[in-house]
Amino acid sequence: MELLAPAGTSENFLAALEAGADAIYLGGKVFNARANAANFDIEELEEAVRLAHLLNVSVFVTVNILVGDTELSDLKTYLQELERIHVDAIIVQDLAVAELAKKVAPKLHLHASTQLTATNLGTVRFLERMGFTRVVLAREMSLAEIEHICKEAKAEIEVFVHGALCVCYSGQCLMSSFIGGRSGNRGACAQPCRLPYELLDGKGQAVNGADEAYIMSPKDLNYSEHMSELMAAGVASFKVEGRMKKASYVREVIGSYRTIIDRAGQSTKKEQARLKEGFNRGFSTAYLENRSSREMITAVAPGNRGKRIGPSGEGPKKTVWQNLQDFGRKYEVHAYLDGVEGEAPQLTLLLEDGKTVTVSADYVVQRAKKVPTSREKVTEQLGRLGTTVFSLASVYIPEEPFMWPSSVLNQMRRDGIAQLEELLLAQHETEMTTTLQRVESAIQQEFHNRPSYTVMTQAEVATNLPSTKSVKPLVAVQLDEEWQIETALQAGAQKIVFGGDRLQRTPYDLGVYARVVALCKAHQVPCVLVTPRVVRDSEVASYMPTLQAMIEAKPDAISIHFLGVLEWLQELGYTGPIEGDSSLQLFNTEAVQQMAQLGLRSVVLSQEATLKQISRIIKQTTVPVECVVHGLTELMISEYCVISSFAGIGKKEGCPAPCLKDSYALKDRLGEQFPLRTDPYCRMHIMNSRMLDMRAYIPDLVKRNIAILRIDGRQQSKTWLQETIQAYVGILQGTSPVPPKNEDIPVTRGHYFKGIF
Repeated sequence: MELLAPAGTSENFLAALEAGADAIYLGGKVFNARANAANFDIEELEEAVRLAHLLNVSVFVTVNILVGDTELSDLKTYLQELERIHVDAIIVQDLAVAELAKKVAPKLHLHASTQLTATNLGTVRFLERMGFTRVVLAREMSLAEIEHICKEAKAEIEVFVHGALCVCYSGQCLMSSFIGGRSGNRGACAQPCRLPYELLDGKGQAVNGADEAYIMSPKDLNYSEHMSELMAAGVASFKVEGRMKKASYVREVIGSYRTIIDRAGQSTKKEQARLKEGFNRGFSTAYLENRSSREMITAVAPGNRGKRIGPSGEGPKKTVWQNLQDFGRKYEVHAYLDGVEGEAPQLTLLLEDGKTVTVSADYVVQRAKKVPTSREKVTEQLGRLGTTVFSLASVYIPEEPFMWPSSVLNQMRRDGIAQLEELLLAQHETEMTTTLQRVESAIQQEFHNRPSYTVMTQAEVATNLPSTKSVKPLVAVQLDEEWQIETALQAGAQKIVFGGDRLQRTPYDLGVYARVVALCKAHQVPCVLVTPRVVRDSEVASYMPTLQAMIEAKPDAISIHFLGVLEWLQELGYTGPIEGDSSLQLFNTEAVQQMAQLGLRSVVLSQEATLKQISRIIKQTTVPVECVVHGLTELMISEYCVISSFAGIGKKEGCPAPCLKDSYALKDRLGEQFPLRTDPYCRMHIMNSRMLDMRAYIPDLVKRNIAILRIDGRQQSKTWLQETIQAYVGILQGTSPVPPKNEDIPVTRGHYFKGIF
């Protein structure tokens, strides 16, 4: 059972060690999701890893961002360096990073970041197959869901128990990059959720008062009073957020949780008071208790509510590793100096747990001619341990009046300490290896008698996937209403994408999929049925009939938004084509190729990829690429619903469903309005304030050999669908003019010309 601490600086690293962390996660200067933290260069990382391992503390390095093709060479070198300095594991978002690590740095253990949006056992199973030995669950999971996944999973399960909370599912947020150019998927989130907003109703009237402007800013997690339940659930690692926090925060929070864990999960008023003194925005346990309401939001002010407890220190210093004189977590060592006149001396060092080393020196023990070396002098020389993780607890010296030269004592002390350090480092390596072997063995046994996914070599991918090079792209339309299908087909849609997150509260009847597929077949237009972006573990049982109905409808393909669906499709016996959708966040050639090797016949690239990146990916793979070129981009998906929380007030229990009676939008400080949608699971979807519109750049898209151009027509009107689809089809067929590239009109080009790195 592990307490996992954050460290954004070397000062924080020492604070975490002193406070009793079992493991520490941190980032290097590159490839990590806290780009604004001080972070660690390779030399600092190497020293940190050695120090931690001496204390039997693990070090995990975050490599938890999306990586571009041009960075893969540097990434390879970086991963090899992390393996060389004995980093215990890397925390990964981009599956291309994991695949590369397996090839070039196989000793690095793989931990799946919360950025991978693991919300159900199926996704955990998939990640186990991919070589991950630990999975960090989404913060939105309830205690019951956590318990079920821990019980069934073979990988270790890690859960956030304290710290800042994203209002959007981690890894699925595009809001920061689309409105501010800083991507959370690149570690540069501008935190738009912490800004003030007005909640507007359909008449444009603000629902929330001026004194409650921060309606998207969540309180911090604090599961300290639920630790006994989480421990009983089988959680392997309890994670504290805070790589951007001060050392005092790390010390107080980790110290509190250390006490709670050591007390079998029991929290007292003392720990609660201590936690409130550190930085916090107020505390919430909403998700753990399967609640998401106004209670979890700090609407009045998004900043710190903790007490000021003193200065934060001078920040990161390289010299912090060289001086551990006042370091509070050391091994007590007992020294036994022995010698016989005329023979070499011996120094035995003994630790409390029984570890013992004995060293000698190139010196012949001699009796003092005048004054023998005093006990105080021997103690002084043997006690010079300020730069080590040891402190001298006791000293035994012979009663004979011997001479003990300082140089001899110093050399034996150094040799003895070096040997003790090697024993400690070996102990950590052995324990980590044993744990890894246990987890890997359990995973192998789990999948021993279960068929694998379709896995193809790169050569097989090239021969099994149809090339679409030099072919004009098809126009696909994504829809979520049955009535829209006929309109789209009549307007010239060449591919229909239907289902997924229906952006209204009423769920589909299961017969809709067969009807939609039949209508498309009647028009000889391919129909792809799509899964939701999120299915929580508690929703799987109720969702499976929907997936079964999709299979029975016999679509041309099923498009998946998360890779756990592969587990379910296999269980249901589906053998038809599978496509990868935008929530997979495919950002580089290696990730696309990996999807093809898993059997996916085409992919929708990340909406944060530039046209230049897209072109590079297409040139280096035969996998047909689909890109979203028109529609309201979905910026966030959240369990928290601002409509229910602020427009639905007045009832003591339950939600009065104001979204069924009116339309709502968020208005920011600049006057931009972001439409809000809710789905049958009552999740909130925030749409962009501006329409993505790439009609003026269709010739540029065609030159890049993009296979399919997708229009997102969910919840759009008949007229909108007709005009938009006809425009794209007409331009591609040469029957309609290409509109001018006017950048003054109120639309967006997304990230096609402005990248995130």
